[in-house]
Amino acid sequence: MVLLALWLSGQSVGLIASQCPNIRWHFIGHLQSNKVNKVLGVPNLNCIETIHDEKLATLVNNAWLRAHPDGKTKLKVFVQINTSGEENKNGVPSDAAEGLVGHVINSCPNLEFVGLMTIGKYGYDMSQGPNPDFQELSQMPSGHLQEAQSRSNQSRTIDGHVHRLRACYRGGIN
Repeated sequence: MVLLALWLSGQSVGLIASQCPNIRWHFIGHLQSNKVNKVLGVPNLNCIETIHDEKLATLVNNAWLRAHPDGKTKLKVFVQINTSGEENKNGVPSDAAEGLVGHVINSCPNLEFVGLMTIGKYGYDMSQGPNPDFQELSQMPSGHLQEAQSRSNQSRTIDGHVHRLRACYRGGIN
């Protein structure tokens, strides 16, 4: 079972993890470097969807190896791209995305690059056509990004699950 999860308090994660040991957690949201070890300590962490710079990628890579010294398990990661250019959003600028993807693939052997992630501009009117922030991802050429695009296409259907999880968590978990 794969479940996307919002960052919950450590107590909530522990409670849910004890009752649902088969959940594989995906971390979504801004990851501060001082919180990496806490996030990597979540039982059954499966993926971090918000790698936004080389420093964070390297930090997560090294911390994951310390937590899993056998080196058999790689942590799945998405590279977050700030396609809207909004200052209040995290992510690598579009023109630097290929470099970050290359860094993850070539310099972070404990991470498995699985795709790209972006958050479109808040309040975009879908009656105006497809959101250009998401269109931008599909127009990125280049080798690493073509691989990323292919992997990201497989994950697009997951978004609806996040909204259902938010509603479920607000109402409690049964």
